[in-house]
Amino acid sequence: MLTYGGMSKQPVTLPTSLHIFKGLTSKGYWVTEKNKKNPQSKIDTISDFIKMYNDGHIISPRDEIETLTWNTNTTTDEQLLELVKKGITGKGKKKMVVLEW
Repeated sequence: MLTYGGMSKQPVTLPTSLHIFKGLTSKGYWVTEKNKKNPQSKIDTISDFIKMYNDGHIISPRDEIETLTWNTNTTTDEQLLELVKKGITGKGKKKMVVLEW
């Protein structure tokens, strides 16, 4: 698991059993500080992340995500408002808005 941008000051809690029995590895990454020292590293990091995702080393918890589609060509203002409401008030799965244009 890779975490970054964790300025909530809340701890990330992971069960020891995941590290021992499932081989979970967790890393923290300070994006802003690294980019100040080496701006090119941002591009390199994103490229590396995409490669790790494409190679299957990083996975997305798709079973826990509900996709909310926003088609910028066909979605009315009222539909967009309902989409936003569902995204911020809905219970259950995490919400991910997918923009289609």
